[in-house]
Amino acid sequence: MDRWLKFLVLSIASSGLALTANAQRFVEGEVIVKFKDRKGIEGLKSFASKPGINGKFKVEKSYSSLRLHHMKVNAVQTVEQSVDELRNDPEVEYAEPNWIFEKQDTGRPSEVFQSSVQAQSSCSGAVTNAPISYFQSWNLLGPNTTIPIVAIIDSGIDRTHPVFTQSGALWVNSGEIAGNGVDDDHNGFVDDINGWNFINNTNAPDDDEGHGTHVAGTVLGMSQDIFTSPFPAAKIRIMALKFLDGTGYGTTSAAINAIYYASNNGAKILNNSWGGSGYSQALKDAIAYSYGKKALFAAAAGNSYSNNNTNPMYPASYDVPNIIAVAATTNADDKAWFSNYGTTSVHVGSPGTSICSTYPGGTMARMDGTSMATPVVAGIAAMMFHEKPDLSGYQVKSLMFSAAEYKSTLANYTIQKSRVNAYGGVYAAINGTPPTSDPNYISSNPYRNVASEAGCGLVKKMGGPGRGGPSFGNWSPMNGFILLILALPLLISVFLKQHVPHNARRYDRFKIHSAVTLVANGKEFVGEVSSISLGGVKVDTEALLRNGGIVTMTIASPDGKESIQVQGQVVWNEANKHYGVQFANANQSVLSQITNWTKSLVKI
Repeated sequence: MDRWLKFLVLSIASSGLALTANAQRFVEGEVIVKFKDRKGIEGLKSFASKPGINGKFKVEKSYSSLRLHHMKVNAVQTVEQSVDELRNDPEVEYAEPNWIFEKQDTGRPSEVFQSSVQAQSSCSGAVTNAPISYFQSWNLLGPNTTIPIVAIIDSGIDRTHPVFTQSGALWVNSGEIAGNGVDDDHNGFVDDINGWNFINNTNAPDDDEGHGTHVAGTVLGMSQDIFTSPFPAAKIRIMALKFLDGTGYGTTSAAINAIYYASNNGAKILNNSWGGSGYSQALKDAIAYSYGKKALFAAAAGNSYSNNNTNPMYPASYDVPNIIAVAATTNADDKAWFSNYGTTSVHVGSPGTSICSTYPGGTMARMDGTSMATPVVAGIAAMMFHEKPDLSGYQVKSLMFSAAEYKSTLANYTIQKSRVNAYGGVYAAINGTPPTSDPNYISSNPYRNVASEAGCGLVKKMGGPGRGGPSFGNWSPMNGFILLILALPLLISVFLKQHVPHNARRYDRFKIHSAVTLVANGKEFVGEVSSISLGGVKVDTEALLRNGGIVTMTIASPDGKESIQVQGQVVWNEANKHYGVQFANANQSVLSQITNWTKSLVKI
């Protein structure tokens, strides 16, 4: 035991050093800078040749009219040093790291279907089985010739998927002549027929992750059948803007490129199923630009079971009036266990569990996450714009909220205390009275007058600004110690994953989707049991990984009418690559109840 304890301490110590470095979730060697005055080529050359600046920065991308520039940093100094130096320069309005954002699903699909026919059977022919009345909303859609464009700012789209090709849903840039190598419409992008790839800077926004294809299908599936071939002609258009890579990560610079592209090329709705904790004024300014273009900006609230009031998730937590911050709900209108929330920061609930949609390779898949809840909102908004194309994004947001259904289960989790309703939203667009004008909005700069606060680490300065703005503070050994203490649960979970032995399967295992409440160290965690046997359960919640050892579980029956309470130990299943809870001395009555439950379940 002493040997393992020593190993654990050494593992935590070494991991803590790595965590200190890896916690800085921004692109090394890059910064984003906004100048107080517009600078052309000569102005940038003059700035770059200034004493103290000369040779330190190289411009990668410029938005001259916005005074915004994406720069490479000379290897001589760190990003932190560069940001501090630039913020102290009298010509600079603000400077910041090039933050890294990530997709907001809960992992790989829970099911993949090889055809739409198979998906139709398993998913009951529905994107979601939550009671949002989206089938009924189709009866309200008229033969309007104005087709709204939805920008999917994500990992790209499988543009060869039958759902998109047969329905004609992909946006086609009418100003471009495909394949002639010329920027025909003079928008700065050559042969951008369906959108753009902002990672490789090409006209091929194809999906190498899967996330974007699923999101795009969900948006489309709100307004038409995506399960029965041949697929009907689409009433909306999907613009493919790739900024997330094959691992689901993307940068501020790529995101703002995509937002400006969407805003300047006619997108009425921007879907953003991604986020992160890094505050970017440049990203906020880009969203404010989309607000000025009368677009709607749908953003995922996040999947950390966290309160965004106190722990903001960007871009959902910005205060730009066209943003809808979306929480995920279940088919029973509860908040999904993983979803972030906030009574002053997250607007509304939307179905985000067991969402069936398109997936690369012509397949379909079932996925969970606020990533999946957000395109439901975007799809409803697209139908509203289809009926009333002259509405602004803010007006659509207001009408959608007026038609949302109050849910007591969301009263302590969202601003609206409601879950969206598709039929109600479209009806409100057609018959409702929207606000007469959009609120005036100026994207305020919290970086102003903070140049004297040296350092720009990702860890918030103790006692510094809270929600809505950045908190860059000095890094010290005490900061490192505090971060290490906070990281201990995560590091212990890594240790458990590597060193708690897994058990060979001794019992038949069955699919089940039931709620579970676990008590560990006096704290309650809510999750879902996705499989069960007489030996234990698979529990889908990251929360309990922070509390290795014995936990007490209350597990609901498949029909929700009864429950059992049993103790267990968190274990790692190496063969199947997931955590579970192995029952510890379960009595015979509990095992008998489980046996009765499994009679109606599917064996796996």
